[in-house]
Amino acid sequence: MSKLVVVTVGAAAYVLGARAGRERYDQISALARSLWRDPRVQKKASQAADVVKDQAPKAGEHLADAARQAAAMVTSKGNDEGARGAGSAGAQP
Repeated sequence: MSKLVVVTVGAAAYVLGARAGRERYDQISALARSLWRDPRVQKKASQAADVVKDQAPKAGEHLADAARQAAAMVTSKGNDEGARGAGSAGAQP
């Protein structure tokens, strides 16, 4: 999540700076860097990273369960269609 913030701030600084000239770009860029280095911002970024680390295994388990269920459904439907196809193929002359 912290990379997203950095990229977003950097992109905004670039666009605004490009429109206002190099001097203004340098000012905006310096402001963005100082904002990113602010201990409060770093604390929130760290907290967000911790939440992601804590929740990632749970999300992985949910995704794995969903994938297993989807695979079971596809396999089940494939077997049903195969059985129907074999039955109707045998009924044709």
